[in-house]
Amino acid sequence: MFLQGSLLLLGFTCFLALFQAAVGIECGQGEKVSLRRDKCEPCPPKQYRPKRGDHVECLNCVECKNSREVAPCTSIANTKCECWEGFSHLPGSKEVCRCKKGSGIEPLGNGENTCKPCPNGTFSNKFNGICQPWSKCDHNGIMVPGTNSSDVICQTTPENAVTKVSALTSTPHPAIVTHQTSANASTMASTRTATTKKLVSTGTTKQMQLQHWLVPLSCVLALLLIQLAIIKLKVKTCFQKNKTGVIRQDSCGKPVEESGEKFIPPAV
Repeated sequence: MFLQGSLLLLGFTCFLALFQAAVGIECGQGEKVSLRRDKCEPCPPKQYRPKRGDHVECLNCVECKNSREVAPCTSIANTKCECWEGFSHLPGSKEVCRCKKGSGIEPLGNGENTCKPCPNGTFSNKFNGICQPWSKCDHNGIMVPGTNSSDVICQTTPENAVTKVSALTSTPHPAIVTHQTSANASTMASTRTATTKKLVSTGTTKQMQLQHWLVPLSCVLALLLIQLAIIKLKVKTCFQKNKTGVIRQDSCGKPVEESGEKFIPPAV
């Protein structure tokens, strides 16, 4: 009786835990669900949550790269960035901007850069690059003309046939080189940071989900163990009763005949 009562109480507790795990709670904008999933908490600084939901994490605010900030990050909205003149957003990213191939970066002197198409006779064949002059071919002529994103291909290439303007290619403006290196480094760092944050966020979310279902699953396991114990006890009790009944039935059988000779009446 005690085991049955304990089983009933534990089953009710597990039902409540499972119900809470399945339904959970919903928090509003700028909030997240606590780790215990029993209340709502505000998003930490530099994080936001734009919609209602049952998320246990807030989203990280972005940092503008090759762009200017037009609206700061709040608890309910992400940072809004606007690319510098001539730059365009990196596909899949709202915070990183880049200067496309065929255009070159030029510093403005106010901490910002501009991206302008390469003029005729120059080219840029990489992102966030600078415009460089086309190669000069010898008297044999040009095999493939150059564009703003590719160099000239000469008809023949004997020794000293192809030359470049060393002053423009080997020693570009220091400010342009500095800004180009900074732009490339910023793009690579932003990509690595976003990847790292995504991996950490994914691992943390999986761990929280595991902890969230740990208590209900433990309750279910305990219920199964108790149920098995009760079944085992009932089988044992039934077996003992059946054994006792067999012994009693054997003791109430045919009486044993008395020893000695039987009396035989004399024949008449």
